[in-house]
Amino acid sequence: MADSQYMTRRVLVKGLPMAAGGAVFPLAAETGAEKVPQCADPHPEWLARWRKARHEMDQLLRVDDMTDAAEEDALWARRIGIEDLLTGTPAGTIAGAWAQIQFLIEDGERHYLEDYQMKALQSVAATLGMA
Repeated sequence: MADSQYMTRRVLVKGLPMAAGGAVFPLAAETGAEKVPQCADPHPEWLARWRKARHEMDQLLRVDDMTDAAEEDALWARRIGIEDLLTGTPAGTIAGAWAQIQFLIEDGERHYLEDYQMKALQSVAATLGMA
């Protein structure tokens, strides 16, 4: 008999969105007899914007050691704002959760993560089927 303090596989699967052929369908929340589908998560778009901002920062810093401080500050502010959105907004779909995990993996490649932390993140991304 399962201990009630642990989530069962059935409960977990019931709460996950259905995925087929790479398409991810949003979760649906029941309110009375009607179902209200969630909107698609913005996380994948935020990840793309974060990658672009990171690339722009890399380009700016490679061009010249004497970069324009105002331009650099603006890029940092934009990047940090996107990171705050990615990490501070709960995901409601597998695609959103994958984008958050992918952000951690990519950011962790540049910053220090223990090998086991990186492996765990990569494993979760693979489990979500989008790695």
